[in-house]
Amino acid sequence: MIDSIRWIYTNMIDPKLTDIVSALVLIVIGWLLQHYLLKYMIQKIVRFFEKKSKLMTARIIEHFSREIRHAIFTLIVFFSLSIIMESSLFSSLSMRNLLYSLMVFYFFKGVYDVLAYYANHPESFHLDVSKSTKLTPFTLRIVNAFIAIIAIVLIASLWNFNLNGFLTGIGLTSVALAFGVRDTSSHIFGGLSMTLDKPFQVGDYISTEDSKIEGVIQDINL
Repeated sequence: MIDSIRWIYTNMIDPKLTDIVSALVLIVIGWLLQHYLLKYMIQKIVRFFEKKSKLMTARIIEHFSREIRHAIFTLIVFFSLSIIMESSLFSSLSMRNLLYSLMVFYFFKGVYDVLAYYANHPESFHLDVSKSTKLTPFTLRIVNAFIAIIAIVLIASLWNFNLNGFLTGIGLTSVALAFGVRDTSSHIFGGLSMTLDKPFQVGDYISTEDSKIEGVIQDINL
C-alpha cells in the first residue's frame, strides 16, 4: 500500500506503528476539538455580537465558522501525516499545492455561504428596513458566481493549469448563450429597470394599453 502512494510523496518512508497510532490519536483529538470546543467558542462569540445588536457580524461569523473549522482540521491532518512520514509535507510541491488549494477553497466557500445566506434572507442584509431588497438576492447570486470563478482560477493557477483553452471555451459559450437567451435577458433588464425606476408600487391598480391585462400589483420581483 505504501508503494502505491509513494508517487505522491517520493520522500515517504515506511511508517512505524507508534507513528501511525500517534497520528491517528492526534487526528481524533483534533476532530473533537474543532467539532465541539471550537464550535462552542464560535457560538459564544456569535451570541456576544447578537447581544451587542451587531447581527450582520454575528451572521458572517456563524456562516463562516464551518469552513474555519474545516481549515483547522485539515492542518491537523497534514501535521499528523507529517508525523507518519517523519518529514514535513511542505517539502513536497504537490502536497503543498494541495494544502493551498484546500485553504483557498475553504475561504471562498465561507464567503459563498455568507452571501448565500443573505441571498435567501435579503431582509437581514439592510440595517434600514426602508431600503429596497428586491435586487439583493439577484445581485448576491451574481457575486457568488464570480466568487466561484475566481476560486477555480486561483486553484488552477496553483497547479500551473493552462487556462487559455478554458477561457476561450467560456467566451464561445457565452456568445452562444447570449444569442439563445436574448429574450430572457430583455425580460431581466426590463425587471431591473422596473425595480430601479419604481414606476409602480405594490397595491397599485394598473392595466396594459390594450386593456387585455389589468389588476392590482401583489408583488414585484425579478
